[in-house]
Amino acid sequence: MDASEVKLAAKHSLPIVLGYLPASMAFGVLAANYLGNNSILMSALVFAGASQFAALQLVILSSSAVFIVFTTFLINLRHILMSSFLNTYHKSHGRLKKILIAFGITDETFAIASNGLKELSLKSEQESSVSVITSSKAFTYQFTLNSISYLSWVFGTFLGFKIGGVIPGEILEVLPFVLTALFLYLLVTNISSRRDVGIAAVAGIIAVLLSKHAVGWNIFIATVVACFIGGKLERKERGDGFEER
Repeated sequence: MDASEVKLAAKHSLPIVLGYLPASMAFGVLAANYLGNNSILMSALVFAGASQFAALQLVILSSSAVFIVFTTFLINLRHILMSSFLNTYHKSHGRLKKILIAFGITDETFAIASNGLKELSLKSEQESSVSVITSSKAFTYQFTLNSISYLSWVFGTFLGFKIGGVIPGEILEVLPFVLTALFLYLLVTNISSRRDVGIAAVAGIIAVLLSKHAVGWNIFIATVVACFIGGKLERKERGDGFEER
């Protein structure tokens, strides 16, 4: 176990924990009346904030199990792209390690890990003139970040389930917005140039324009288009040279 990577991951997980606790508490409170103890089990097995709220809403509306699964599948299509990107750091790992990492990938852990792994790569380059971090360090960092985030989500759900009755309704109504606020914070902290602002704006516009015509797919399409544009611009800035990791 690499202590420095564990410490860095723990430090980077702090904003995620601060965002996950209130949001998962809100889920625990809302789900308690419909799922009972299964609300905690859902957080433990699914671990997907927006999808859990969407699935709960469909449960409340008495939707079929097939429709609930299909809807959450569409919402989570973006995870294919996030996993593909992070796999460049974990491609040498065995199947079990990849499964453990993939399970813990959320919008927030992806955003933090993208920068964290890049930071570790730069550190590796400074120390040994090699721009690729070792697979063990990458796994230790990612697994620690994912685990802390996961535990905070499950624990928050447990708290919401147990003490939800004492939380004022006015506060409960705004708690789910913490996830949106956290994602906006991560977006802003990851922006380092006008190019990033432009790409984020394009993705947002596409997602909004398609929100009524391609529900679920709109996020996926916006992500693919933004990734394509971002990749093209980066290659152009590098003079058509693509730097392999």
